Amino acid sequence: MKISFNSDLHVAFHEAGHIEATYIWGGTVSKVWYQDCDVGKARSSVNHTDDLCTKKPVACGGFAVEWLLFDSGRLIGECKNVLSEQKFQRKAMEWARIDKRGFYLTQPQDDQGFWPGSPFQPTEDWHWPRKSDGPFVNYAKEIVVPVLKQRLEVIERLANQFEKKRLLTQTEIEKIRGC
Repeated sequence: MKISFNSDLHVAFHEAGHIEATYIWGGTVSKVWYQDCDVGKARSSVNHTDDLCTKKPVACGGFAVEWLLFDSGRLIGECKNVLSEQKFQRKAMEWARIDKRGFYLTQPQDDQGFWPGSPFQPTEDWHWPRKSDGPFVNYAKEIVVPVLKQRLEVIERLANQFEKKRLLTQTEIEKIRGC
């Protein structure tokens, strides 16, 4: 089945990637829900591990699933056209602008409005310099994609139920995952 970029099913797969990465790396998800706002269509409420080792893989989970869908030819453009890798990555990085917070920002903002410890600083509307894409994409492809690729059946179940119900609780998520 083909999935159009920016469709509700695309959103559901993206969030399912975050969910599955959370559980694989030791966290839990309280709930996932659709919302209407300008910074993202859906959100996952993640309970990270105490050492926060879940932050980077969870941040990359949505992109990792999008990459797997794109690489298999399932993710297509909004007008049902085939996406080039360059166009896919540009669109995916725009979607990842909020996800990059968990990947890059590990300390609170300082008095001057900078994020200490981050090699890149976002703008006020959460846009990132283009050079921030490389480390995010490389980590996703090298670390997260191989793991999530083995879990596509579970991710698909999560995505389909999330698209259908538009809200999943922790109990529902864990039942779908078979926990």
